Amino acid sequence: MAYTKLSELTTRGQAWNIKAKVMRMWDSINPSTDELISIDMILMDEQGHTVHATIWKNLIDTYRAKINEGSIYAFSNFKVVDSTKYRPVSNEIKITFLYNTKLKEMKGSSDNFPDYYFEFASKDTLQERLEKDQQCSDVIGLLTKIKPIESRITMKKTPADVRQIEILMREGDRIRVSLWGRLAHHLSEDIIGNQTIIIVTSTMVQKFNGLCLKSTSATRLYTNLDIPETWELCGSHSTEETLPKMMEIDKSTQGTLEDQMFYRR
Repeated sequence: MAYTKLSELTTRGQAWNIKAKVMRMWDSINPSTDELISIDMILMDEQGHTVHATIWKNLIDTYRAKINEGSIYAFSNFKVVDSTKYRPVSNEIKITFLYNTKLKEMKGSSDNFPDYYFEFASKDTLQERLEKDQQCSDVIGLLTKIKPIESRITMKKTPADVRQIEILMREGDRIRVSLWGRLAHHLSEDIIGNQTIIIVTSTMVQKFNGLCLKSTSATRLYTNLDIPETWELCGSHSTEETLPKMMEIDKSTQGTLEDQMFYRR
């Protein structure tokens, strides 16, 4: 069967057939209610093109058990729509599953796909995305500072765990990242004093005591991943300069709403 390249998909309806790998998959959560909105994923074809795909809540029971991260599938009978908010990749369209969407797992073709996919943003790009919700941002950097886990009161008047970290980006810029919920517990304080490369995906850019990234329900955290960008960072800065250090908690923000939980799709 001939498959359409992801770069050739359009919103003008056709009976598309694609072959793609599920690079990442996550549950999208409504930040106001903690309810599941959808299952979302990043798909990549053999040409390296990517697209965001969504399974809405009413179809989750139909498809959750049929699709797995890291597997390759042939997809058909889906809808292509404009992607206007919280794009995890720089593609202005997305795929949505329908009640009759078909998928078939394809065995034996994993060598044509990478293990990971990221779109690392520069400091200038992050500035352009400040307080905008169209595009999520992936970043990579050397972990330089880490705070203890704090408990903050959210807009729902409930407590949530958060850990702030600082990373040194490839261009030499430093930026703070707030990791909420389960992500606050992803990093152990045992990494203090050990050079660590951090990748944080699907963040939103906000202004809070300067430029700050906030995790979303789509955020994934990786440490010391074996990719070229990791080794480039390791060789570009002295070890002494980039050893992670513990930061003190800012007492003025504890228990306030100012840095509220920001789970977004």
